[in-house]
Amino acid sequence: MIYRLTLIAIFLLSPVFAEAQVVISEIMYNLEGTDTGFEWIEICNDGEDTDLANWKLFEAETNHKISSYPKEGSLVLLGGKCAVIADNPDKFKQSNSNFSGVIFDSAFSLSNSGEEIILRDADLNDVDNVSYNPGMGANGDGNSLQLKNGSWIVSSPTIGTSNNSSYESSTQSSDNEETTNSQKISVSQELNLMEENILVDAGKDKKVVVGADTLFKAFAVGKQNVPLKNVRYIWSLGDGSVKEGESVLHTYQYPGDYVVFLNITAGEYSASDRLVVSALPANIIISKVDNIKGFIELFNQSSYELNLSWWHLESDGKRFDFPKDTIILPNKKLIISSKITNLSLNDLNKIFLLYPNGEIVDKYIENRIIQNISVNNSQQKNTGVTKSPKAVSQNLVASEKTDIKDETKNINNNLEKENLIGEKEKQNQMAFVGDTNRDFNKWIFLLISIMVLSSVGAIFSKKHDKGNEENTEEGELKAEDFKIIE
Repeated sequence: MIYRLTLIAIFLLSPVFAEAQVVISEIMYNLEGTDTGFEWIEICNDGEDTDLANWKLFEAETNHKISSYPKEGSLVLLGGKCAVIADNPDKFKQSNSNFSGVIFDSAFSLSNSGEEIILRDADLNDVDNVSYNPGMGANGDGNSLQLKNGSWIVSSPTIGTSNNSSYESSTQSSDNEETTNSQKISVSQELNLMEENILVDAGKDKKVVVGADTLFKAFAVGKQNVPLKNVRYIWSLGDGSVKEGESVLHTYQYPGDYVVFLNITAGEYSASDRLVVSALPANIIISKVDNIKGFIELFNQSSYELNLSWWHLESDGKRFDFPKDTIILPNKKLIISSKITNLSLNDLNKIFLLYPNGEIVDKYIENRIIQNISVNNSQQKNTGVTKSPKAVSQNLVASEKTDIKDETKNINNNLEKENLIGEKEKQNQMAFVGDTNRDFNKWIFLLISIMVLSSVGAIFSKKHDKGNEENTEEGELKAEDFKIIE
């Protein structure tokens, strides 16, 4: 009996140690851009107040110490509360200036390719462990991994506030002195809190023109379409530029595809959205101006449509502003009446197409050669207007093509002439050879005739000499003794 009473007394007088139920509830392992020093882990306590002194965060095969922040702060995590373990608390507060909850300090570097994280108590017993990988999501897109009803989901960060109804955001204000029951919120309160989260839209993917101002405009409300107050909009525009504001103008200097991120914060809430911007070279010209009928014609020489929002037409120093979402289709013309622009078209040398920032896109050049538009060269007139580089290059191409054709034609004509001359020379040479042969035959015949006559003369000469000798012996010769040979 005495033994039983002793055991009962020991049981009643001994303090009751509740089992700690601290879990890892949110992981931000890969932030947008540089994440060194900005990574953090959220933990929540579903049990009694727990002192985390000598607890460890096991990561990268190392037991990292958990310290209070500031150093003189407490390491007690109240029941029903959540806190953040930050790799660098100063950087964490820099990027989350609206957070007022409990922060613990540790030294870790979460792997972007995934790893296992273990929360260990003072005796190095594993209290909770999580294995994550990029396939689960939240990989550099502004979202975090969050534990909700036993499953891991991807969502906008809810720093210090768990997605489970049994946890509540922890603060260092007088709330620490309230009872555990008053610190917990009901399921209905949690649902109301979720309804107050932020929805943000950065707009659809768009095509813009290099050198032209592009408007980026955000749309953000609460889930009940309640207007937000004290909202901060940060635009990362993909080309290294960062701008702040609900609406911003930006000019891309080079062609390419750019990923634009929008991050907003409103109080303890934050959200993000993204879009892709294709920056295209401007390939649009003033193709025609008719000052009699009163219109200006633009021609889109590209294979994509162009948005001329807030572009300008200028004539003789006066401007017309294109309204928002004025679209010109690819390889199509757009005709603008002077009744709408109220522009005078009398001086054709002072008509310009301008970007929204006032820079010149094109100057009207009368009768220039335009791609995909037929022009009657017989009706063209030389106005003496100085042509733009684009027009000059087009004219040069056309001129070069004409020169090449003419030169080819001349070469062919010369070859034909040379062939004709060659044929004539060949014929002349053949004729010359023929004539030579005939002359040669004549000379041979004449030579033979001379030789024959010479032989005959020699024979008769011998006979005459012999006759003389006989006549001398017999007497004088008579006239009848001689005979004429023809």
